[in-house]
Amino acid sequence: MVIENLVTKFESYSGFAILRRQIELFENFTFEGFLSTDEDMLLFQWGCYEWGEGEFFEIDLTRQLSGPPDTNTEQLSCTLYFQPNKELQALGSGNFWCSSRSETKKFWSDIINHASFNACKNLTAIKSNIEAECV
Repeated sequence: MVIENLVTKFESYSGFAILRRQIELFENFTFEGFLSTDEDMLLFQWGCYEWGEGEFFEIDLTRQLSGPPDTNTEQLSCTLYFQPNKELQALGSGNFWCSSRSETKKFWSDIINHASFNACKNLTAIKSNIEAECV
């Protein structure tokens, strides 16, 4: 798995800085064999989820590498977890994609102006997670 090589590049980052770091790495670090716009993309997603450890409101920025049909899709997810409240639950869940490095400035602007980001920006994340996986 090639994307796991990026995990160490987040060591000195926490909170919302991990999201900005994910953008920086997308802009500046490419992977051989993943050069077309549909092979290396970013996904911003939010919502309340229960994965067996209680419900959290999550803000997540995932980098996804998708190669030829006979290969695995690789993801590097940077997730912030917040205590859900009525305001966060009312936001529902959703996502949007960035498929080009030329779009990253607009993509970041869309993230920091999104209701989910604004609802959480003055909150302290309960925990965060940076995870590389094949899906």
